[in-house]
Amino acid sequence: MYGSQPLVVWVEDEATRIALTAAWPGDPVAIHVGGGNDTIRAVVEDAWRGGLTHVFGVVDRDYGRSNIGRWSTPPNDLRVYVLPSPEVETLALDSWSLSECAYNTAARTEAEIEAKLNSIVAGMRWWAACCAVIMQVREKRNSGFPSLPAVERAANETEALACITSADWFSTTAATLPGYTSPTWLAAALQAEETQVSTAIAAGTWREVMPGKQVFQRISDFVFTKGSAGVADKHTALLQAVIQQQSTAGRLPPELSQLRTSLRGRVGLPP
Repeated sequence: MYGSQPLVVWVEDEATRIALTAAWPGDPVAIHVGGGNDTIRAVVEDAWRGGLTHVFGVVDRDYGRSNIGRWSTPPNDLRVYVLPSPEVETLALDSWSLSECAYNTAARTEAEIEAKLNSIVAGMRWWAACCAVIMQVREKRNSGFPSLPAVERAANETEALACITSADWFSTTAATLPGYTSPTWLAAALQAEETQVSTAIAAGTWREVMPGKQVFQRISDFVFTKGSAGVADKHTALLQAVIQQQSTAGRLPPELSQLRTSLRGRVGLPP
């Protein structure tokens, strides 16, 4: 598996594998689907511990932070690349490429697609706000959560209980959690998130904050309306077609080009 190409990349799902393969045609890279964010990190770290330093991971930003600021001069500990876009499907929410790609079977124009995208995201703003609040609460719950102790630290009941009670999480974070279940706090947080999403929609920057997968599935149904009977998955087929169109037209999203340059440099390949 690891010896087939000079560069090996683990990704979270088939959509990411398809997008990167379409963006980098002919590149000497093996792209494997490994599951969720935590799984990708574990697999990559395991490979590096075994001396396989040509193995990397690429994951969506989701509701976290990208590490693109480290890509141009990547340190040795940068092994999993976090995309700037919320999800890889966000990169295909490109009205021009959607209109020009092979699977625009409805013959939608760029203007029609852009108008439809704006209509879709306007109807999803409360859903996006809801997701953001849930992720906020989950992050607060997980902040500082204790790791599992070494066997030697919990040899009896007293030591086992001490491992739990001595962790700061139980005396700090846990004490604050009831506040995040308050209907008053939740309503205020939800309204604040909806305001941010609505502002982004009005400014035309919603692609930076909206989860891309759900939006892409809905625009797929608007663009790819016929001729999909022989296609295993119309959404991934359209995703591939859009990225291929971007690559052919020289309109590839900058983060995909920057990702390619950084990864190739890590294994001694030219940019």
